[in-house]
Amino acid sequence: MASTQMWRYPQGVEAGRDLTGYEVEARDGSIGSIDQSTQDVDEHWVIVDTGPWIFGKRVLIPAGLIDRVDDNQERVFIDRTREEIKNAPEYDITVGATGLYRRELASYYATPAAVRMQETRVPPPSGRRTEGGRQSRSSSQSRSRSRSSARSRSGSSSRSRSSSSTRSRGRTTSRSRTSDEPTRDELYEQAKKLDVPGRSKMNKTQLKQAISRRRGRSSSATSRSTSRSTSSRARGGSRRTQTRAKANPVEVQSFLDGVSYPTRRGDLIREAERSGASRNVRSTLERLPEKRFADPTEVSEAIGNLRR
Repeated sequence: MASTQMWRYPQGVEAGRDLTGYEVEARDGSIGSIDQSTQDVDEHWVIVDTGPWIFGKRVLIPAGLIDRVDDNQERVFIDRTREEIKNAPEYDITVGATGLYRRELASYYATPAAVRMQETRVPPPSGRRTEGGRQSRSSSQSRSRSRSSARSRSGSSSRSRSSSSTRSRGRTTSRSRTSDEPTRDELYEQAKKLDVPGRSKMNKTQLKQAISRRRGRSSSATSRSTSRSTSSRARGGSRRTQTRAKANPVEVQSFLDGVSYPTRRGDLIREAERSGASRNVRSTLERLPEKRFADPTEVSEAIGNLRR
């Protein structure tokens, strides 16, 4: 299209008419509405408000691109695609349609779309063009995609193997841990050797807890016993302890979590035995008065009133 024809309305469209407000349709869809149309003698164009299509920008369309006008529907049809219009030199409303901008725009629309696309392509690296240049580039791109795909598959396969190996190690470790866990029967035998009371009614978890407490208390009792024995021998060994030491209230309460109050002494003793309490704790509870205890505080006070 010659430059002079670029700015003139085509035959059948009245020159200089006001098209403000008309909707504008490109070959493949709407691009907005006309915000302003010029009425100059020699050059005509319309300025289109694109709305949300290009974020509210305005584009300048030379009159020569108008294919036809439908006054009934108030629509203007443009002989260009939306993509071509979007990629045209940007119109700056603060500067306006200067002569330089109009020449640049006319050159853009006068150049066939296929030529513009060819010019935007990145040329191949120097020294790689052959007589069958197009086929060579295509072959090179194909090989590149092949290598990329192969690397992708290799990486995916490697990650899959790594993930599978990790899961396998996790399962092996888990099985190893499980196999190292003592069974309930083994725990029961340990509890029997430690003389844990109520062991026959305990589950696996309760047996483990009772054994742990008994071992800790046995070790502590042995240490205290050794200390007392040494002290007694130092004093001449003339006196023996006639009564067992009293357990403190906090130690006793740790074995009475399952008690429902109010309750009696016998219920306290049975709960302590079920929880794997030491003989010292049970002995302390046996020394409590035979009465009805309203709450844990009353039990602790009664223990505090016992003589050692």
